[in-house]
Amino acid sequence: ITQGEYGWARVIKVSKEGAYVDIGSTREVLIKAEDLPPLNNLWPEVGDELYMTLRIDRNGDLFGRLITEEKVLSYLE
Repeated sequence: ITQGEYGWARVIKVSKEGAYVDIGSTREVLIKAEDLPPLNNLWPEVGDELYMTLRIDRNGDLFGRLITEEKVLSYLE
């Protein structure tokens, strides 16, 4: 998975900060809580696979971003 490309990543840890995923590198990537559903019981669990991409914030930190509904619909057109 790279910035701008989507791929599957396995959830390896879930905390109040969000879900940490394995993207196949030596580093785990955080999908921030603000990018997850508002209800915690809808959050992914360890072992789940998420379709995501990477993003870099203003500080240059790397984070995961889940695919949006709009992006999924654009693939179906």
